[in-house]
Amino acid sequence: MVAHVVVTDTGLQRYQIKVVPETHMSDVRNQACTRSKFDPSNYGLKHNNKPVDLSRTFRQSGLSSGAKLELVVASKSPSVVAVALQLPDGTRHTDKFPSNTTLWLILRKFEASDTKNLNFTARSVADTAARSSGKIFYEMPVLNVMNREFGTFVDLQKTLAQIGISSGSILLRLSYRQTETPLEVATTEIGQYFKEVEEVAQNTGAKSATASAETPAPTADGTITDQIAKVQEPDAQTPSSQTSSSVSLPAPAETSTSDEGIAGPGQRMISVFSAPTSTVPRAAQQEFNDSDYEPSVADAKLHQSRLLNRTQNKRLLSDAEQEALQREREAKKSSVVETRVKVRFPDQTTVQFPVNATETGEKMLEFVRGLIVAGDQPFSLIYKDSKGQIHNVPESSTVRLIKDLGFEGPTLVTFTWKDEASEAARKWPILQQKYATQAKPVQVPEIPKAQEVGSSSAPKPKEEKKAGSGKSTEDKLKGFLKGLSKK
Repeated sequence: MVAHVVVTDTGLQRYQIKVVPETHMSDVRNQACTRSKFDPSNYGLKHNNKPVDLSRTFRQSGLSSGAKLELVVASKSPSVVAVALQLPDGTRHTDKFPSNTTLWLILRKFEASDTKNLNFTARSVADTAARSSGKIFYEMPVLNVMNREFGTFVDLQKTLAQIGISSGSILLRLSYRQTETPLEVATTEIGQYFKEVEEVAQNTGAKSATASAETPAPTADGTITDQIAKVQEPDAQTPSSQTSSSVSLPAPAETSTSDEGIAGPGQRMISVFSAPTSTVPRAAQQEFNDSDYEPSVADAKLHQSRLLNRTQNKRLLSDAEQEALQREREAKKSSVVETRVKVRFPDQTTVQFPVNATETGEKMLEFVRGLIVAGDQPFSLIYKDSKGQIHNVPESSTVRLIKDLGFEGPTLVTFTWKDEASEAARKWPILQQKYATQAKPVQVPEIPKAQEVGSSSAPKPKEEKKAGSGKSTEDKLKGFLKGLSKK
């Protein structure tokens, strides 16, 4: 029997969603957000002013057909979820993760944290059938969460909050499923689905340098297909590319406007930024041009060249080459003398300060403890490494931030309270009064509109001129024909 629920969003729009007893409440939330064009990870459901457990099914939620639900904005700061991973042999591994952690990163975290050298995401099995000639196939990890299976790369990209787990504890049952995908093809797909994501706001300069390094990536026209090589780029695309580069130039100005000017603990100069005043992200408020999202011929050539490069066999690095790369990485870390660290607090205020090469995790925790009011309460500092894995800054006097933890560039660190912290310490504001009063909004440079639409608006006067000249020619022809008829 098909039932339904009525969901009212923040704009008082009502949606009737059909459900069955096995429908998960997270799917109801996702359907309502899709109709309202909202991000499901930022919203939750309430019934009679009580939160609805999104991890349960409609039958387990205790709701009746026709129940009226409210779509409400969820907390911006991720909450802590206790995760237990049960292996096929029955053993369990437990850890705590933020609710915005993906299922794939949870598996990777358990792989890296355990001392038994576990392998969950890179398993393979040899098929000895005659038709396959002993080819090695990829073995897909499958997670069973509340009787729901997540066994594809797309499913494993979902976060705990997206599947309805935003607090408390959860049990993940791990199993494996043999696929017909060769191991090398699966490795390429893993690189496409789970590529490393840098912090955009903190690594603007690094991203621009990376973009400039990737510019000569397309090879000669002979290395791509003839159909794409024969296509000539129109002249109108040249100013658009110049416009995009000119627009991206002011981006490093955001870091230049954040010069430290307040004396913090230990007379270290810091910058304090206030929380955003709007609930809508600033990037969503910016105007955009639809043509910017249309792939150009240069994008097609670059994509085609990368596809062809991936099909070519590549030689594995020797031991000497791997050692040389390792020495190069160590030399790069040793060359970094100072970098910037931005700490984001639960009330969305941020504090930015410099750290040098000798800074350790213990010194950083002690410095942050001097910024907050409840410095005697336990807390953690969470960061992402270069592989996208989440770690805590260890309270150690020997672990250095730059060389050991990889703080080579501007790094974003998230402040979270531990479970042992008191409720009084969790109340806002979190910063001391002398620092909170010095907070200033983040200055983002405005992009001139003339640069954004200059290339698209240029051809319009030509069209109007052509239209005007065509009309005058028609009038001349009419006059000429009239003159012939009189004669």
